[in-house]
Amino acid sequence: MTIRIESVATNPGLAALVAQWRLDIFPQATRGYTLDTLTALILAPPAGPADTFVLFEDGQPVATAGLAGTDLASRLDLTPWLAGVIVLPAFQGRGHAAALVRRVEDTARQAGAPVLWLYTSRAEGLYLRLDWETVGPEQDDGHPVVLMRRGLTQAQ
Repeated sequence: MTIRIESVATNPGLAALVAQWRLDIFPQATRGYTLDTLTALILAPPAGPADTFVLFEDGQPVATAGLAGTDLASRLDLTPWLAGVIVLPAFQGRGHAAALVRRVEDTARQAGAPVLWLYTSRAEGLYLRLDWETVGPEQDDGHPVVLMRRGLTQAQ
């Protein structure tokens, strides 16, 4: 199995694929967006450290994750965020999420971020295994989620 991770910043043709995955996997979070508007947002110049990554297995795009300036409307005071982690179901359990999380962590660290944030409603166990810590409960558009953080000051 050959794995590679590409940045959408250097391969903008991947943006529409990531946008479609987000529409399919996160319908609540992308409510009101079209494929074109979400693609444009992914390609928009970032305000701070931001990028989206796509993981390829044997040449096929199978997973994505991003570094975002903001991600949770109730916590605009926190930045930056690990966001939009998606591994297509047929490719789960192969370490792809972990590889993408580490890539986003490295990118945030290189940008000088001391802490990275995320929220999740169903993958807290994954992030705990990757050395993230639970901060506590939050709400995302009225739905309960778990806020998590990862210190980035040491070389990991």
